[in-house]
Amino acid sequence: MSEKKIGLHELSAKGARKNKHLIFSLGELKFGIPLSQVKEIIGMMNITAIPDAPSFFRGIINLRGRVISVVDLKSKLSLAKKSTDSKRPCVVICEFGNMVLGSVVDDVLEVEGYDEAEIERSIDIQDCMSREYITGVAKSHGKDMTLLLDLGKVLKVEELAYVTQQAQEQKEHKEEKAA
Repeated sequence: MSEKKIGLHELSAKGARKNKHLIFSLGELKFGIPLSQVKEIIGMMNITAIPDAPSFFRGIINLRGRVISVVDLKSKLSLAKKSTDSKRPCVVICEFGNMVLGSVVDDVLEVEGYDEAEIERSIDIQDCMSREYITGVAKSHGKDMTLLLDLGKVLKVEELAYVTQQAQEQKEHKEEKAA
């Protein structure tokens, strides 16, 4: 079965459009986010904590001179933390409009293309919060199911604004100290 690559999408042999997702693990679960939102993946680095921030907010990093806020997706999604979870922890740098944000994940697994027939969109989730940010479940033959996330909805607009404000204030404070 041949596939033709076209940027962030693929065409299957049948001509169906496949949306590419970055697949990563958080504990034993697999999650996917649209590859179009991913700027880069970096190894774990020193994260500067910000006082009085929400528990899911890990802090900020300096990435080539740019201050970027970093969140712990496992904490935000209320997933249990186990010491054996992180195989190759890293930070996935994503872009939402004009905002750039890092998300700590346990391991990046692959980039996978799914056509709409492989994604179940009408899933019955009892928790209304989960329903907002889980956009579907990808079912690939012979593989575990992958929960597809909308990171912009996982982190609500107010939370993103708060995180950005905290990071900016921290950056300004550091610059004032240096001057």
